[in-house]
Amino acid sequence: MARRRAFGGRNFSTVPPVAIPVSAPTLDLAGLTSAYEWMSIDRLASLRMAHEWYAEAICPTDHRPSPLLYGAPLNPAQQKQYDMAVKIKGVGDSTPYPEEKATFLEKAIRMYEGIWASKNLPKVDEAASIPVGLGVKNVQAVLANFNAAFKSEGIGFRMTFNADREFLEGEILLPKKELDQLVGEPPLKAVLAEVPTVAKVASITTVDGQQQLDGAKFMATLPTVLQSVYNWAAGADRVMKPIGKAPVAVKPKAPKTPGASSTSTLAAPSVKYRPWMTIKVVGPMPSANGKRGLALSLVKDGMTIRTLQSALEAAGLKGYVGWVITKTVTDGAVTLL
Repeated sequence: MARRRAFGGRNFSTVPPVAIPVSAPTLDLAGLTSAYEWMSIDRLASLRMAHEWYAEAICPTDHRPSPLLYGAPLNPAQQKQYDMAVKIKGVGDSTPYPEEKATFLEKAIRMYEGIWASKNLPKVDEAASIPVGLGVKNVQAVLANFNAAFKSEGIGFRMTFNADREFLEGEILLPKKELDQLVGEPPLKAVLAEVPTVAKVASITTVDGQQQLDGAKFMATLPTVLQSVYNWAAGADRVMKPIGKAPVAVKPKAPKTPGASSTSTLAAPSVKYRPWMTIKVVGPMPSANGKRGLALSLVKDGMTIRTLQSALEAAGLKGYVGWVITKTVTDGAVTLL
């Protein structure tokens, strides 16, 4: 029986709190290989997808432990190399010239490979020799149909490894999981489903620096988009027959942790962030007790997410960064720059 001692009329247990188990994350090397399967088809698209893979492996969007940093934080030399790689990628993102863009993105990836040399990552210099799998060919066929159907609208489609769709200027990024399922649908059905989205993207205007949907332009654009689809379908083959079979989605089993509560003390946050973002304190900090209160007290104006994570780990609060960011942002105390 646990011993207790009285103090001020209350009893305090000497039994230490139960540790929250944290499973070691799995590094999805197949995902990076899949990105490199595109190298012989579209070098720039392959490099973009590879960078998306690295971003997710370094700082997962679901705020789970980082597969690349778990149990192996960067030393000062590696941190310096990582910061340089981020700057080089930034140069690649900013240049309008595709070949120059690809060169900088490739150089940044080589630096990542040097930082995590012990992980035996697929190498970008060997990517061109990776054979193109059937899955990639099928996804490429889906994208080819979209790009052909909406070519006259000036809207292009490409794949992303991110979980959600993204809309850029003149471009729609479709998640890989969504494209995998579209492989099993008739091309005409898949293309028709995108008509409203394309019409909306083509009808976005910028007013006073803010993008907004022009309703009148949308109504005028919709018939022309439908006509473009009709013209594509009239000259395309097998528009009513699926390209292939969609892969069967396998729901991963949650690891069993004997004695652990079914409800985690740290709920999965929804605010997306990256380690290089800067914290700007714009309101009063929320209050909390115990470890959460200590975690909130470590938030300082002007610090980066990476600095906050290091401070939390030094205080024995590893795994709290996602909760802290979500709590402070949703409560209006912090904004991320």
